[in-house]
Amino acid sequence: KFREGMMRGHKKIHASTMKKSIFLIGICLAISLQLIQAAIVEFKSNKLGANTYYEEKEGVYANHAPLTQRLGKPFVKFNFDFTVSKQPTTSRMRTDVLVFPHTSLDDIGKDYGKGKSYCCYSEMIKDGKCQEKGVIVDPKAKLLYRWAANWYNSSTDSGATNVTSLSIPERQITINDSAVYYVWVMSCGDTDDDKQGEVSIVGTVTIRNIYGYLPGEQAPLEVLYWVIFVFSTIWLGIWGALCCKFREGMMRMQHVITAVLVLGVLENLFYASSLAGYNVTGRDNLALNVFVFLITTAKSTISFIGLLLVGMGYTVTKPTLPKNQVSVVTICGFVYFGVFFMWQCLNMLYNTSQTQELNVPYNAVVLFLVLTIIMDFVFLGLIYFYLFKSLISLKPNKGSKKYTMFRNVAILLGVFYLLSILLFIIQLAASANGKEDAWWKGWFFFTGYWNIIYFIISVFISFLWRPSPNNARYAWSSQIDDTAAPPQVVELDNADGGFRPYGSRRESSRPDEDDDNKSVVSLESSASASSSKGRQEYGNRL
Repeated sequence: KFREGMMRGHKKIHASTMKKSIFLIGICLAISLQLIQAAIVEFKSNKLGANTYYEEKEGVYANHAPLTQRLGKPFVKFNFDFTVSKQPTTSRMRTDVLVFPHTSLDDIGKDYGKGKSYCCYSEMIKDGKCQEKGVIVDPKAKLLYRWAANWYNSSTDSGATNVTSLSIPERQITINDSAVYYVWVMSCGDTDDDKQGEVSIVGTVTIRNIYGYLPGEQAPLEVLYWVIFVFSTIWLGIWGALCCKFREGMMRMQHVITAVLVLGVLENLFYASSLAGYNVTGRDNLALNVFVFLITTAKSTISFIGLLLVGMGYTVTKPTLPKNQVSVVTICGFVYFGVFFMWQCLNMLYNTSQTQELNVPYNAVVLFLVLTIIMDFVFLGLIYFYLFKSLISLKPNKGSKKYTMFRNVAILLGVFYLLSILLFIIQLAASANGKEDAWWKGWFFFTGYWNIIYFIISVFISFLWRPSPNNARYAWSSQIDDTAAPPQVVELDNADGGFRPYGSRRESSRPDEDDDNKSVVSLESSASASSSKGRQEYGNRL
């Protein structure tokens, strides 16, 4: 899930005019996985051209952090070595390094033309919008650090010193206030279309919170994953005890639920452990991430397939599936597993500075993201389509346990789908209006929400399908209505010497027995009155 400003590593953001734009990021918000933003970012001869910049930002707690506060004051630490790799085509190119809180973001740059320009260009100086070439910073902006270097083209700028390399020795800036802090490394050309000048950067940026290296936006997620892990383990233990007690006659769907519950426990355990490890080291364990991706992908795939099989009525309303439905389930399962796993791996490799040498194409990441989203919608559409078909087939038996089960599953999924859409709209609106930084302490919920939903749905469905003495209550049968009247009671000694169903009408010389629908009441009354004739008739009828 790509989230602006929540990515690990540093990414070059090309902007021909360095103007701020609003991007439609809705499609990129539909997947649940959230990667960690790097607290330690390495620059390994990264190229920074004119009118481009690198951005690293992270939420920092100065106090009242969700994790144990044990490391003292938080800080931002960095060092850079700059070398000119391409001479600017015009008189000069300027490189700036800025460190500032998110509250000062609006004070950097100036409205010009159709958007906001961060660089001061020649035409802007002529229009009186700025006075000096370089990054425009309003005097009231609260900058924690600023460094600037001018790179001149000596052939076009007479008298200029031809400096080709400069360094920033290690600097550490103590942070006293909780906020989102930005580190910008930005180069501005002479004009907004200047693309020729380029510098090479070697260095490191380190951001440490009061509790460790885990970004402030991610810290509540570690707590959430541990909480869900504990409750998932407890529920898995209850489920396992029921499976052991009522193991005779367990259905296939119950074994599928067991696998999903186990994978859910492992997923939350490894997610929490990964965040805890990152908090200590500040670096990713790529092998562990790939293992977690496998667990997450397997859990999601099995969950989708299980819901789809239930919707199709497999072993519930039909003993086997037609070949075309088997093909649908198989193809969707394999395709979803492949594209979801590939997207997670490519997204990690693209966003992690530890693997920047691989130069993973951004288009490949977007392609697999789009394919994953499409498969999500395909699965959800198929699940609801077959659920409603099963409900329609069971409509004549509305009071049956099977109908009630299908109805409850459809209602539960519908409620959570609507809540998910509502949350997606809120997140999209917040992103479009630049609220990520203002909401940074609670932004984790847009990621953790999906784990909460999964846990609730898995508990609900496993409760419906819990092992019991009657494991076959949802099993396929000849569709006998389980709400139908029980078999009729037969009288063995009626006046004619034959047999007749209890409750049928017969002629009687006694007016109080002309309606057998009332005979049970009269018999009970007679028995309680110690009438021998009544007791005999009552016993015969029983």
